[in-house]
Amino acid sequence: IVISAEPMTQEKTWLSFADTSWYDDYDGEGSYEIDSAEDLAGLAYLVNIEGETFSGETIEIPENTVISLKNIDGRGGTMRWPGIGISSNYNYFAGTFIGNDCTIMDMKRIDKEGSDGGLFNNCSGATIKGIRLRGDTKVLSNGGGIVGSADSCTIENCINYTDVTNQDEKGECAGGIAGRAVGSTINNCINRGDICGYSYVGGIAGNCYAEISNIKNCSNYGVVKTLLYDTCASGDSALGVNGTGGICGRAYANIDQCANFGKIYSTDRCTGGIVGKLDSIVSSTAY
Repeated sequence: IVISAEPMTQEKTWLSFADTSWYDDYDGEGSYEIDSAEDLAGLAYLVNIEGETFSGETIEIPENTVISLKNIDGRGGTMRWPGIGISSNYNYFAGTFIGNDCTIMDMKRIDKEGSDGGLFNNCSGATIKGIRLRGDTKVLSNGGGIVGSADSCTIENCINYTDVTNQDEKGECAGGIAGRAVGSTINNCINRGDICGYSYVGGIAGNCYAEISNIKNCSNYGVVKTLLYDTCASGDSALGVNGTGGICGRAYANIDQCANFGKIYSTDRCTGGIVGKLDSIVSSTAY
């Protein structure tokens, strides 16, 4: 008789390890400090499960903290990051998150059935600052490194190394900082991850629409690619019309002091070095 053991490979979620003690011990001042993966998972639990928005409150990570989202249960397999916020339940983060140049690494935001993915899935009226992020985002649509869907948000001083892939064959809105942005400001951010989606694909933001957004002092160094580029035969008609660009796929925005250094591989007939499809732009200084 031969008995062999193999490590478990089933996917698990960080919600199982959520620590909300930092919230339970609230001091009444509207400010919380977190410094571990379990604490960060606690924030996801409070927003996703309990419906807390943290509007008017601040979450802060100590300066230069490093948080790893690797599997910690000792049984192998992938420890999925659930993201913060669930758009389908109208659960969103609306507070201020100050990262103080923290590094969050080994994020696996992988969902084969859902949309709106990133470190934060869904934010409304939030301010997010000072995060360096490494990992992978793979969702159906609205995939981002820092934020999947951002409504009236401010995202500043963030660097994304996360590769973002919208897995649906028609998966739209993929961006290094935000997949989808409405009336939001993205300032002083850098993307170094590779970004891939069907259309509305951008190094910084996939789709800025409905209300004017502001993208300022941002740079992209990652590859921006449409999902069907590798399988599109030479001479085929363009697959997609919604925009693929180095900074923003589709733009209803002010774009100032931005630069794209990344390569663009596109089957979208609306493709540009800075912006793929331009709905409206008030001012632009970009190269």
